[in-house]
Amino acid sequence: MLINTTAGIINSDHIVRVLPNDAPAGRQSSSTVTFSDGSEKTLRVDLDTFESACGVIITAQPGFTLVQCYFPSGDDEETFYDENAVIAFRICGDGEDPRPITLEGEPSSYALGGVFTVMQPNGRCHGPEGSNDTLDSFKAMCAEMIEKRRAERRQARASAGEPA
Repeated sequence: MLINTTAGIINSDHIVRVLPNDAPAGRQSSSTVTFSDGSEKTLRVDLDTFESACGVIITAQPGFTLVQCYFPSGDDEETFYDENAVIAFRICGDGEDPRPITLEGEPSSYALGGVFTVMQPNGRCHGPEGSNDTLDSFKAMCAEMIEKRRAERRQARASAGEPA
């Protein structure tokens, strides 16, 4: 398996050991990687990054689509949906669902304020927020979540004495 790091791409099949290095306060964490040929390299990658990148990669059958919903940051902005073909799934031993992988990588919509689902070839959708029978029902769930967030923002502004 290939792991994309800030220091470049490494092949996990050639890794024997990864040891975390002590990082002084305010410095980026690093790890020392020992490869099967005996060489070592220190990378600016913490151990958690290696752990999250591990797992078994399996090729996805044609027809799986990652649909990401990006929540609007303002009340007047529209919701944005992005669809990408799933090319593989990462199976981790953490009991979570398989993680979809596209040509753009794994979904990161949580960091951007949104949710995602994987639409199966039969049209059903499944993601971290649950299952939906159709893409339209996933989008309806997203609309409810967005409206709830907007109502919370309006309530917070009203509590602060700001105009709605």
